[in-house]
Amino acid sequence: MPTHAGRTRDPRTFLPLTPRVYHVLLALAERPLHGYGVILAVRDLTEGVIVLQTGTLYVLLRRLLDQQLIEETEERPRSDDDDERRRYYRLTELGRAVVEAESLRLQSVVAAARRTLGLRRSGSRSGCGRSGSWCGSRAVKLTTCGLETPRRPSRPCARPRRGVAGSR
Repeated sequence: MPTHAGRTRDPRTFLPLTPRVYHVLLALAERPLHGYGVILAVRDLTEGVIVLQTGTLYVLLRRLLDQQLIEETEERPRSDDDDERRRYYRLTELGRAVVEAESLRLQSVVAAARRTLGLRRSGSRSGCGRSGSWCGSRAVKLTTCGLETPRRPSRPCARPRRGVAGSR
């Protein structure tokens, strides 16, 4: 792992990461990518929530190179699928340690949110307790970050809600 003033750099000193930086590092965790490939990978990872502009991406890549979290690489796909002008980037050992540390930090944030807000994991029963039905005010949808968010029911619940006029 790269050192700073003769010491091994602690990945936690980079935390917390911005969502853009986190997703760029996460995109490069799988394989080396060129700039446009990073843009596409981040868009896919976030289901379109984060769409990097070219200028933003190259500022991020320059900063990540300076911090030694990524490096340029000569690893390339087959020549048929490549343009020799493209620069490819990959995670360094430090970069992988940083994205892993941030992933663990985010896991603990999501766990705390679940405990505090009473959210449940995907696949658990919600609302009236009937699996697979969107009913009541507790119907939820799992988001890309792993938190469940309130969602409107697709059809009215057959069971009366507590505290509503006309119900028991």
